[in-house]
Parts: sequence; C-alpha cells; structure tokens
Amino acid sequence: MLGSFVAPNWKDVNAYPNEKDTGPIWWAWEFLRRNKAYQEDWQKYASLISERAAPHYDAQRYVEWYLTQTDESEQTLRASFDNPSEYMDYRRDVSQIFREDSEVLLMPPFAPMPESEEEWLRMIDSPLENALGKKWGLKKITPPTSQSIEFGQAAGSGWSRFDIGYRNHLKWTPENERGAEAIKILHSLSDFFKQPNLATVTFDLNMPLDEQLSTVKLNLKLWRMLGTNSGVLEPVKRPKYESIHYANYLRVRDAENAGAAMKEIMRAILPKLADKRTGKFDEAIVKRVEKWKERAKELIDECEYRWLPFVVNKAGKRNATKARKQKQKS
Repeated sequence: MLGSFVAPNWKDVNAYPNEKDTGPIWWAWEFLRRNKAYQEDWQKYASLISERAAPHYDAQRYVEWYLTQTDESEQTLRASFDNPSEYMDYRRDVSQIFREDSEVLLMPPFAPMPESEEEWLRMIDSPLENALGKKWGLKKITPPTSQSIEFGQAAGSGWSRFDIGYRNHLKWTPENERGAEAIKILHSLSDFFKQPNLATVTFDLNMPLDEQLSTVKLNLKLWRMLGTNSGVLEPVKRPKYESIHYANYLRVRDAENAGAAMKEIMRAILPKLADKRTGKFDEAIVKRVEKWKERAKELIDECEYRWLPFVVNKAGKRNATKARKQKQKS
C-alpha cells in the first residue's frame, strides 16, 4: 500500500536525524510513524481513498502523490505535465471527481471551492481525515512516508473540520458501502473524544483575548486538580527523555523489527565500547541499550511522543534564535 513506512538501514547512523539539527516536532513524527496502530489507521484511510479513485484512471496519479506526500512523488506528478497551467487544470478536474457525490469520506457537503494552489493541494480533506489525525495529535492523518507534518498540541486539542461538522455527518445516511465504512470509523472516533482528559474551550473573538486566556488557564488547572484528586485523571508526569539519544531509540526499534539480536545491535551502535580482547560488552552497556529499548517502547507504542512537541530542545532553541536574527536583519 502506498504510504507504508519503510525503516532506514538501522546500521547506518547517517540514515537518521541528528540531535543538532532536528526539532521536537520532527522527532515526535519519527516515533509516531513507527506506531503499528497509527500505521493501521493510515492503511484503513488509504484503502478507502484508493477504492474511490479506482474507477477514475486520471485520478490515479494524484492519489499516488496524496498517499505518499513525498517531495519525489510531487515532483513526479508535476513533471508529467508540459506546463503549470495543465497541472493546475488536472488538479481541478481530479478534485471535482472527488467532490461529485459529496461523500463524508472526503469532503464536507457544500464546502466552498478553493481559490489558491495551496488550497487545491488540500482538496482531499474531510472530517474523517481530521478526526483520525486528531486521535494521534495531528492536524490530519498523514502518510507515514510524509516529509512534512503538522501536529496539534495534543490529542483532542486544536481546531479541525472534525470539530465543526462531525455531528451532522454522524446523522448522514450513506448510499454505498464505502460511505458506510467512513461513518462507522467516525462513530468509533466520537467515542474516543469523550474521554475525561479532553477539554473543549470556546472563546468570544469579539472580546479581549488575554483576559479569556487567563480565566481558561485557571479553570483548566482547577479541573485537572479536581480530576486528579477524584481519581478520574492521572497525575501529570513529565517524562525526561534525552534528545541526544532519540536516534538511538529509533535505531534500536528498527533493529528489533529487523530481527537483530542484542549483541548485533550493540556492536553496530556502540562498536568502540566492546572489550577489545573478548568483544563482549560490560553489563552497564547492556543496561543502557535495554533502557533505549524501553524508551522506544514508551515513545512509540505507549504514545509518549505526544510530549515532545511541548519540549524545546537545544536544536529547537538554536533554530528559533536563528529565525529571529534573520527576521531582524530583514
């Protein structure tokens, strides 16, 4: 299936991001796209997209880009046209194919026609796409191969079309099996967003925002305290992950998935720490790699990656400082 994640060669350290140049949002994405449940959600959504496009041969090229969202696939799509206007006409025609029956799978009914190229790029957009993404803390569900990512602040927070129109779609009666499958998924997600740890806040944009934000912050802290004291919510525990080891967490997980034994993993990642005479590793080194395995499990399988967008590591601070200086120069 297009968009399926393929891990890099875990023995090649250069195949992984480095701590100096990588911010917390991209690290979070690296961990999330290795999550099996996320991959299953993506495959479920991608299969519905592919099925819908199947009868339309002309739409297939567009879907091949959409289901991978890599720079290479977009360049291939653009290169298949003689000029930009033909490319835009194609995008417009294909988008119309996906709009014809206004299925809940792809577009909210009566959605306005986009005007800019950027809006056309987001034509395949839906309550289902946003809801599946929001489940994982994203703006919308994204292929694991994607080279760009948009996180919300946490699962259930942030704005999306799912918030605005999903109730109407849940009442909608689909006319075909594909639409019924989309509705079924939306129903299951609506239950997910009823969890007690998720709070929705409404602001009056005609009123001063600073005062509203202060009140909301106080109320949220109060609700969290009451929820924790009553046992409904778990105490907030900020995990302490070391960004300098993020790449090692990923390499250890990818090595495990590739069937590598512990000795092979240590020899590849920490070759200089083996005993020169026996080739064996000290117990402390073994425990270190075991700890990396535990951290990978927490960040990937237990979804602790959600903390990372809230963390500004040294790379993030450097990038922010660099951007601020460039802005001052301009």
